Amino acid sequence: MAGNFSQSATDVRVDGPILYARLENSDGYWEDAEFDLDQFIGNEDGRFVWGDNGFSQSATDIEFHFVDEKPILRAQLQDRDGHWNDAEINLDEAITNNNGQFEFQYVSCTSLYILRPNY
Repeated sequence: MAGNFSQSATDVRVDGPILYARLENSDGYWEDAEFDLDQFIGNEDGRFVWGDNGFSQSATDIEFHFVDEKPILRAQLQDRDGHWNDAEINLDEAITNNNGQFEFQYVSCTSLYILRPNY
């Protein structure tokens, strides 16, 4: 997987499913950026999964923290049986900084995804 947006980011926060930060561009300037995590992260039976969408539709207690310098999204995700599960995902695994804008880069066993959110 590719990512590591947090290495060139400041003021990182999450509000609901939206990731906000100031990202450094190639000229060394800082740009405000936002990224709808719901477009790229899903819920598969109570677990976060990359390359899917709509995790927040079955999530509560969405939180964001840096843990050991890693940007971690945590939430309670509902599984198929209706139970709530603690879940977390490292946002650096698949989100990168492309010249001051967030970009999704994810490699699965069968596909390579490089996408920018639609705003």
